[in-house]
Amino acid sequence: MSRISLIPVESMQGQIKEAAQMLEATLGVVPHSFRTYAHRPEIALAFANLARAVLGTGTVDRKLKVMVAYKVSTTNGCPYCIGHTSGMLHEIGCGKTELEGIETLAINLFSAQERLALRFAEQATRDPARVSDELVAQLRQYFTEGEVVEIAAVVGLMNFTNKVHEALALPLEEKFAH
Repeated sequence: MSRISLIPVESMQGQIKEAAQMLEATLGVVPHSFRTYAHRPEIALAFANLARAVLGTGTVDRKLKVMVAYKVSTTNGCPYCIGHTSGMLHEIGCGKTELEGIETLAINLFSAQERLALRFAEQATRDPARVSDELVAQLRQYFTEGEVVEIAAVVGLMNFTNKVHEALALPLEEKFAH
């Protein structure tokens, strides 16, 4: 049970209502996270804009971004975010074997580029101060500096959401429960 009430979509107005409708059109549901953030509309809007900028724009492949998001969420053990990211991965064709491979960093399932991004996600989540220059240099063999920033932003966004969602005990929407 959520520790904070979920704002009913019907009671939302203005930009918050528009953002909720956009989320529903994109995800098929207004996430409980957004409905929680709506207690502070400025946070809800800022978060929606940041999530769209981090996950919805750029040149890093969307599937890889969601794989990174899933890796961060499984590393942190956030059921809400694991549910969302695994649901997104299922929608883009990842099966149970691939999901397990992301968790364990199974080298035979992923390209060198994907493995590096997933290693970076895990290291930056567990101990960001100890991400090595060597790991970033290896990433830069496959990604531009801007793309490394994109990947790091996914890691940061997901660490934020994992911490907030766990602290507030957000319930997972039925759509993502599997």
